[in-house]
Amino acid sequence: MNHYYKKKVNIELPGLDDDYKDKIRKKIRENIKKIETRTPKQNLEAQLDMIGGIDEESNEKLTVREILEKNLEIDFDALSLKIKSDISIERIKERPEYEVFIPGVGKIDQATAINEIEKKSKLGKRLINIEIYTIQFVLEKAKRKIQAGELDL
Repeated sequence: MNHYYKKKVNIELPGLDDDYKDKIRKKIRENIKKIETRTPKQNLEAQLDMIGGIDEESNEKLTVREILEKNLEIDFDALSLKIKSDISIERIKERPEYEVFIPGVGKIDQATAINEIEKKSKLGKRLINIEIYTIQFVLEKAKRKIQAGELDL
């Protein structure tokens, strides 16, 4: 197991009984281990095989890797909310342990995220924006790494 982000964390929980503190510490450490198991390179590799857009000509879903291989430029601002929501839902479904924390809202699980996106609620639109931004970020990062010879498709 690669502990790329490994850092000693002292978890202080004043005012709680010892058994409860131990349960909380164990849960926190389990969550930290989930985060620590991937390097940035592994995260990028995982993102390459996730949906990244729609081919305008064939209306076919494309992975980030396919977008890069075909050297396509996708104007995400021009995509309809329906297409953005379909892409976002597909990406969220591809991650069975999906959870995101949004300040002021809290932790959002996969089922809630999909439901909010389908309803096109304010939260759903925020989640769509997060997914679209992530795709754009991954595309730019991958392009830089390809140009630097650090990534092969």
